[in-house]
Amino acid sequence: MIYAVEGNVNVGKTSYIKNFLVYNKEYTYVLENESKYDNNVFIRQLYYINEEIKRAKKYSNKKNLIIDRSILSQIVYIKYSNELNNDQKELLFKIILNNICEKKFLIPEYIIFFITNYKNTIDRHNLLFINKKTERTLVDYNYWSMYNYCFANLEKCSNNAFVVTSYNHYKFIRIENFYNVALELIGLKNNTVICIDGPTSVGKTTLLSELDITNNLKKIDEDDFPKPKKNETFIERQISFILQRINVLKENNIIVDTS
Repeated sequence: MIYAVEGNVNVGKTSYIKNFLVYNKEYTYVLENESKYDNNVFIRQLYYINEEIKRAKKYSNKKNLIIDRSILSQIVYIKYSNELNNDQKELLFKIILNNICEKKFLIPEYIIFFITNYKNTIDRHNLLFINKKTERTLVDYNYWSMYNYCFANLEKCSNNAFVVTSYNHYKFIRIENFYNVALELIGLKNNTVICIDGPTSVGKTTLLSELDITNNLKKIDEDDFPKPKKNETFIERQISFILQRINVLKENNIIVDTS
């Protein structure tokens, strides 16, 4: 049995794994791949893919493993990285999918996904980053939110992942078909609908433009909705707004300002 512990930086993955091993001594702890700090992000991702292959070879004779992150974390990083162009992302995804097909990675049957609030993430990063050498991009709010979105909603956008147990701070997810889950995270199979909500002047428009560039989604903002008709009552206008947004949310791969 292979378990993968996923979660953004500084959420307590290592502490959980150490505690797990106290009660499950038959399991072997597979450390997260060592960080490589190369200015070329594309080369760095190729390095991590190769490290995943080496990690799988090293533990190929072990049946029971608990691993700190799987290749799914790298898929999410590549998908939402602003430092990789679309051609680089496509090539990296092809390499990853081919290696999954050839079973060259450690393929978990269960994912234990941890989540905490953003303030805790930043506070722990500021406290620990000197020793842990965590990349600053990993605690960027946009990346942090999209990373958590992907894993927290994995069972909702996939026919191949099922939540077995859910607690306040982590989910226990059963993976039925790892290849299809990877496809869905990449975005080759699933339909993505992102709604950005909040009061005025909190940065929705800025976030909208950033996520639109990152995800190649169709951007829909206030200008795309019909303007209120003259002499409409308040109730009629609200009903009209509701119907407009219901119709919009039927579209595929969109990002909407104010749902």
